[in-house]
Amino acid sequence: MSRNHNYSEKESNSLNRNLLGKKRNEDDSKENDIQNLEKRSTSEDMNENKENYIIGKINIHYPFSEDKIINSYENMKREQNKLDDIITEKENEEEIQNCEIYINNEKIDFNYSYNFEKVGIYTIKYVFKTPLTSANSLFAYCYTINSLDFSHFYSKNIIDTECMLYNCISLNSLDLTNFKTDNITDMEYMFGNCSSLTTLDLSNFNTEKVTNMNNMFFNCKSLISLNVSSFNTENITNMEFMFANCKSLGSLKMSNFNTKNLNKMKFMFNGCISLSSLNLSNFNLRDVTDMESIFCNCKSLKSLDLSNLDASNVVNMRFLFYGCCNINSLNLSNFHTQNVDKMDHMFHGCESLTCLNLSGFNTIKLVNMESMFSGCYLLTYLDLSNFDTLNVNNMKSMFCDCKSLISINLSNFNTKNVTSMYNMFKGCKSLLSLDLSKFNTDNVKSMKGMFSSCESLLSLNLSNFNFQNETQFGNMFSNCYSLVSLKLNLNPNGITNLANTFKNCNSLIFSEVFIK
Repeated sequence: MSRNHNYSEKESNSLNRNLLGKKRNEDDSKENDIQNLEKRSTSEDMNENKENYIIGKINIHYPFSEDKIINSYENMKREQNKLDDIITEKENEEEIQNCEIYINNEKIDFNYSYNFEKVGIYTIKYVFKTPLTSANSLFAYCYTINSLDFSHFYSKNIIDTECMLYNCISLNSLDLTNFKTDNITDMEYMFGNCSSLTTLDLSNFNTEKVTNMNNMFFNCKSLISLNVSSFNTENITNMEFMFANCKSLGSLKMSNFNTKNLNKMKFMFNGCISLSSLNLSNFNLRDVTDMESIFCNCKSLKSLDLSNLDASNVVNMRFLFYGCCNINSLNLSNFHTQNVDKMDHMFHGCESLTCLNLSGFNTIKLVNMESMFSGCYLLTYLDLSNFDTLNVNNMKSMFCDCKSLISINLSNFNTKNVTSMYNMFKGCKSLLSLDLSKFNTDNVKSMKGMFSSCESLLSLNLSNFNFQNETQFGNMFSNCYSLVSLKLNLNPNGITNLANTFKNCNSLIFSEVFIK
């Protein structure tokens, strides 16, 4: 089994955004929306929901435990102060006036954390005197809160729920049945890293104004099923990491997704290791340019039909199906790949895939094929007959550990710009023959381990190979047990390492290795 690919967490951790909220002056249009909504928050509106509060519960396991009970400074202030850059004492006073906190029915002085002196379950009541227009980071990093009930919370005016519950790692009960989302435009990281949530009812969500769902359910690793088929997604532009690392998610309903405006979706399902099926037949990817790691490590996925997807503008398909170890059927017949320049690790670790027809791929712009098919243990048929590799510079480990591949036609390959063929065919144990007569190795700097453990290979004619830039041949033919004929021209000048080059080549007729 191939190693785990932790790309999603690295990528998400490198995002240059402040998870505690966006800058107050970052988006003028959003601030205008806030002010307009504030004006509409009349006494008549408030009468619809006379009490404006949220109920939370927290389970304290250790006495004198200092725990965060609320997070966002930004959202506790009265909305008319949101545009100010400098926090004044007056604003601090208004902040406290707007939110009152009660713990076990006793009002406390407003603070973001509280020292719980005794072990036990505490009830926290957050009372808001004025309706909020943003719930950005409201309870972010409140690690010990177990439950939150928003059923009495006046949410009609809220337009931003970015990071609202981010990192609430103990949250296992959440009531959003009366949560109004009609005006929300940003749901980025809304439930991000709520790693204890097992269920989530979002059937009442109105998402017609939402444009950003980036990382919305990121690392909700206990979530078993999720139905978002009622979501209106026609205005969504960003779904990157949306379901990434939802490791327990076995059922995902998203049949009504409209992605006509979507342009970002990399890592969307990355790490959904329990997801066994996925229907993307209604997806429109015409504006998407980056498909990196979308299905990476979807280890339970058995089949995937992407024949209807328009990928004509995609430039990056790195790690697209990486680690999909149980997938045995993959339909890419209508994939338009004319703009793709990176396909490295694209099918790496697709251990159950037996047949792959990529004859329709247009690879004119492709530059990187590193580990493209490595670890495809059961692959017996691979059609690369129309591949144009003129611009490719990296073929490192391209077919490494394709253990069942008996033959492969690479007669159309143009390798004049390739610099690395390191471990290119390593571990192709069933490969009987290989015609590399058209390979141009003038620029290749690394061939180390290139044919290592090709145990069934009988002969190799590399007389056309140019080794002028190659100085290390370590393990190049090691463990080629059946190799009886090898033709190559070596120039000893410059060679610094021949260690294990012919190790266990017990059948090899050395007289056919020419030194010039």
